[in-house]
Amino acid sequence: MWLDIDFGLGSAQRQAAEPDRSVLALSIALQHPDLSTDPRIMCAAARACKAWRAAVQQCSACNTAITINPEASLPQLCSLARWLAKHAPLVTCINAVCGFQTPLRTVYGLLWGQHVATAQQLLEHALQLAAIRAAAAAAATPPPTSAAAPPTQQQQGLRLRRFTSNCLVTTDTLAALPGHSLTRLELNLMHSSSMDGSLLSAALANLSRLQHLSLSSTSKQRPVAGSCLLGLMQLGQLSSLELKGVWSADTAAPLQQLLSQPLPLQQLHLDLWRTSSMQRPPALDLAALVQLRGLSIINDLPDGSVLPLQLQQLHLGDGTISADGWSMLLPLQQLQQLTLVVMLEEQEPMLGLTELRALQHLVLRYSRDTDVGATAAAWRQLPQLQELSIGHMLYSPSKEEMESVVSGIAAASSLTKLHLQVCEVTWFDGAAAAEWISMAACAQIAGLSRLKDLTLTCEHHEHKWLEAGDALALTALTGLTSLCLRGLDAAVGDLEATALACNVPQLRDLDLSNTSLDSMVCLAAIAKLTQLTKLSLRDPYERTMLRQRGLMLLTSLSRLQELDVGEVEAGGVTAQGLGQIWAAVRGQQRQQRVG
Repeated sequence: MWLDIDFGLGSAQRQAAEPDRSVLALSIALQHPDLSTDPRIMCAAARACKAWRAAVQQCSACNTAITINPEASLPQLCSLARWLAKHAPLVTCINAVCGFQTPLRTVYGLLWGQHVATAQQLLEHALQLAAIRAAAAAAATPPPTSAAAPPTQQQQGLRLRRFTSNCLVTTDTLAALPGHSLTRLELNLMHSSSMDGSLLSAALANLSRLQHLSLSSTSKQRPVAGSCLLGLMQLGQLSSLELKGVWSADTAAPLQQLLSQPLPLQQLHLDLWRTSSMQRPPALDLAALVQLRGLSIINDLPDGSVLPLQLQQLHLGDGTISADGWSMLLPLQQLQQLTLVVMLEEQEPMLGLTELRALQHLVLRYSRDTDVGATAAAWRQLPQLQELSIGHMLYSPSKEEMESVVSGIAAASSLTKLHLQVCEVTWFDGAAAAEWISMAACAQIAGLSRLKDLTLTCEHHEHKWLEAGDALALTALTGLTSLCLRGLDAAVGDLEATALACNVPQLRDLDLSNTSLDSMVCLAAIAKLTQLTKLSLRDPYERTMLRQRGLMLLTSLSRLQELDVGEVEAGGVTAQGLGQIWAAVRGQQRQQRVG
């Protein structure tokens, strides 16, 4: 039986209490992120009825993420600023990003820079007004009459946790951000006026709860002031730091001063672009960073640098480490993941990696014009080698060099990812003339049963380095999820493409650009790759016989997100036809979501 308890409320009292209970129930519902993350849903709810409007006003959730388009009209930006000032406690994230712009471009009658500067002032005013209203509300709150504490100024004001922007940034904007709640800050100063380093340093130092900070500039005219790094010494909760792009010429000294402090950093990423004015840093001593677990340095790790012994992940980019510098890796006995760009002419330094007992995942990438064959024999002795990228063999390797490279690849039995790009393979008969040759590389690569991601490309149209029919051997790699055979011309035709589609069913990414798919009969087999999300059939030489009717077979690929067939109108495929294909694919996707 149902138990009804009447607490003595009369009929009129119950009717008066009913709206309050409705508002309470709706405000509780708004706590769920699905309802309160998108501001458009919140606004629609507030317009629906009086109860929803009251619920939005009483909502205490802090889930709403705001994306600001700096190029929106000024009335739209004003409306957003008013909403933000009024509903500041709901907002957890603000994202304001724009692309590269030319100075003379106009937006709604204003020069682009003037328009964005106005947008920045509106945002800054909204943030400041939110803080003023929170302070006024806290001052007007009467003393508590019960054990329950009243809302604090922090709960009534802006409780932003994340701020990301590459245009709406000034030191005044940063000063208006809530230091008591902000934990993640990502700034690119490419569109910001030059900031005084000491003011930027002071603004960053006030963000005491910051855990992740990314500072960069992709404009040589607006470098980040290196002196701002001194303010980061005050951030006692900073666990992740990214410094990227163009920095001032005097950055080396404050950077070393910062990194010599016992900061609580666990992740550090340094990608400071080399410029003619920027001083090359001296040897870095990172021994004080005793909590650091992950380190990524894309440029300039001088010989003699000291790395933290407790490192578990290390990524060293192009030109970062010399042949003599490999020895600084050997004390890192807790290292589990290592990525290196190889610039070696002998294999001995590479073989030293076998002394890293904890190493589980090794990634080797070969830089431009490196003699890959000089170290290829070492790959078989590195069981941790899981990813190998040889993406800049733009010169013409000899037959012997390519044979040693392919043999080395075939012996690297732990590989899960392989990217190999060549121009052409040559054979010299002792005379000045060279003969272009082909080889059976796929037959050897097919033995790598752990491969998930394979890229084989050739950037020379006239001379191909794979033998005809060799690509059929790749059908043995049934576990592949990504396959790129771009630019292989006659080595990949309809027969090879059909066989691969039939035997490698888990493919999610397939690139057959610039191959010899003359009749496109392979489309029926490709259409059965139900996991496919990305497909490229681009042919810049317009030899592929693409037809609208054939491409309509691909509408069964319900997970497809990207389709590249090159220039429309070629081969009878029109822009309207592509639109019909995408409409059919989107229909399949909607049906799957409903089901």
